[in-house]
Amino acid sequence: MILLLHGDDIVKSRQYLQDFKKSEKFDEIKVYSSNDINLTDLTNQLANQSLIACKRLIIIENLFKNTSFELKNFKIIDQDVDLVIWEDRLLAPTKIKQIEKVGKVYQFKIEPLIFKYLDAIYPGNVKNSLELLKILIKKEDGQFIFAMLIRHFRTLFLASTPSGLDSLKRQLADWQLSKFVFQSKKFNTDKIKKSLELLLDIDIKVKSGSVSGIDQELVDFTYRLTKTSSNR
Repeated sequence: MILLLHGDDIVKSRQYLQDFKKSEKFDEIKVYSSNDINLTDLTNQLANQSLIACKRLIIIENLFKNTSFELKNFKIIDQDVDLVIWEDRLLAPTKIKQIEKVGKVYQFKIEPLIFKYLDAIYPGNVKNSLELLKILIKKEDGQFIFAMLIRHFRTLFLASTPSGLDSLKRQLADWQLSKFVFQSKKFNTDKIKKSLELLLDIDIKVKSGSVSGIDQELVDFTYRLTKTSSNR
């Protein structure tokens, strides 16, 4: 069986993958990434038939980042092998159709509202940001929102420094980069760094059980960052 998991909601796709791994008693599980994969060796492993029945699971992360991949590489798969392709982004329809011909496809898409919330976090925008967060908390798990906050502010920090900006130019589309640069200028590098430290403190408090839950921490963090009209 071939299974494709793709989408920008990597928290949910990872959880689905973990549940799938537990759904059957696999005798062997191997995980590859696009960086270290050897398609010839992998093709042989997929087609290799063992004399002893052995249920195997092969997971490939971000396979489609490997430009040498072709569907014919996986034309022959042993009946005791399950192949899962996990992608950390939404794939183009043309690539999805390749897998749909021979396997199953599951898409994990992030609730668009979370991006509106993240973009709304800047000094002086307390009312709008809190209103968006209130709605978002009803739709998404607080831990997921928290993980997205950390990722967002790490990217904002990179966007606020020359070396970080050079790195982002190689990772993001122009429109994405422009949004992060624009938002980072509403703070300053030191303020963004302190925001990341606040998020780290929240993580420690939640994991240690010193707070009852993550939702109120998200509200307090949002209020603290947006209550002033200055980035100083």
